[in-house]
Amino acid sequence: MDMTDPPFIHQERKPPVSVHPVRKMFYDFAKAAKVKRVQCKKTYSELGVRGKRYRLHAAKVLGNLIIEMLAETEDEQDQLRAAIKAATVGRPPTIEDSKLIHDLLTTAAENFRSARNAQERVQLLSLYARGIPYRLMAEYVEGLSERIWNVAKKRAIDSASYTPPNNSKERYDPVKLNFFVSFITSPFILVDLPWGSRRTKDSHGENVELPNMIMRTGTYETIRLYEKYMRDSGRSDLILSNSTTYRIMSRLPAMKSHAKSCIDYFEASASSAILDIERMLSELETMNFLDHGEVNGFKTSFRQIMEYLTGNFKLHAKLQSYYSDHCLTWGLSDTSNTFLIAPHSHSHQKRCADCKGMDEIIEKVSKTLVEIKDEATGAKKQKLAEFIVEYGYNVKKLYELKAHHARSVYTSLERKRIIGSLEENQCFLTADFVQKWLPAFFKESQKMWFGKNGKSWHITQSMQLHWQASTTLTHSPPG
Repeated sequence: MDMTDPPFIHQERKPPVSVHPVRKMFYDFAKAAKVKRVQCKKTYSELGVRGKRYRLHAAKVLGNLIIEMLAETEDEQDQLRAAIKAATVGRPPTIEDSKLIHDLLTTAAENFRSARNAQERVQLLSLYARGIPYRLMAEYVEGLSERIWNVAKKRAIDSASYTPPNNSKERYDPVKLNFFVSFITSPFILVDLPWGSRRTKDSHGENVELPNMIMRTGTYETIRLYEKYMRDSGRSDLILSNSTTYRIMSRLPAMKSHAKSCIDYFEASASSAILDIERMLSELETMNFLDHGEVNGFKTSFRQIMEYLTGNFKLHAKLQSYYSDHCLTWGLSDTSNTFLIAPHSHSHQKRCADCKGMDEIIEKVSKTLVEIKDEATGAKKQKLAEFIVEYGYNVKKLYELKAHHARSVYTSLERKRIIGSLEENQCFLTADFVQKWLPAFFKESQKMWFGKNGKSWHITQSMQLHWQASTTLTHSPPG
């Protein structure tokens, strides 16, 4: 009995005796990929239906394997497949002599000549580059170069492989929303004013009376501050989209702070100090002591310092911290007086990058001024000496603002602690100024006339707990 296999059994055919080295490597590649029937002796047109099906299957498997080798991630593989499809699929048959193609290419040539610039011409050619060969288009478009045609073809392939973004909407995440609302209503952003109130409506349409509030920062600064704080805290997953945050901020019933004078003198003085430093740097550029790049770099650094002091520094300041600049217990202690040193059970082994950068840029500008002064002569030397004194005065304002924010954060934490521990028979009083006497502001600093009797109107706010609810009373007689 004949025990040989029938001809339809898949058998691995041996390559011809005399075979090209590249073809032999291809056979080895297919064998390693476990793809059979790649050594058919017949041409594709001579194959039957089943043979063509086997050949097509082998081409798909080997093609996908090559794409996986050329592109690492799935997204890159999809883009490569789309680019291959755009470059190969849809090519027209040989119909150069048809009237339809003739009219189409004639119109394309007219539009090409009437294009205003090279960008429009490339954009126009990219519409035809995927289906029209270069030699045919060159017959209609006079002076068409292969370089321009290849650029247009590349743009066509890139456009075909573009994946539109997913614009599907989803319901809001309560966790993300609560984090953002808690941030913008914190004392770092909003400040309650001791007088006046405004009416608004809640989600049920009922009227609600809220005390007047003022925003310390603008809308854009508040959103950027929140995003940076969440990234620094390792909670980037809680950041909301810009459209959502801007819409929430537009509904915030608070007035925007347009000026710091008579509200926060430390911040107003620091802002004016930054402006004075920028003016001084501009004058140094005019005097040819610094180039334009150095001046812009210094100005950008000082603006970042001001943004950090008014924003992130207050957020990172805590009662206990391994960062010495953020540790309120350490920063508000007086090392020269044993009665004014608070105990702490941790060591300050870390240094904040922003605080360190602030000290470094201030020291760098100071050394630059001294070096320039030593090289200058005559009137310029005297002018630079004045700059050094003025610069030291402005730097002092920046450090005073930093100390002021450390005190204000500590005060807010203590106020919150005291209010949280109030009993029903206890009352918490807050005394402050409701209006400052402006003429004294121009001749004395805030530290000199702070709390002087008869200089201002004083305000006292009383808070007490009554049946597990808080009651406030504001009294502001002229003082």
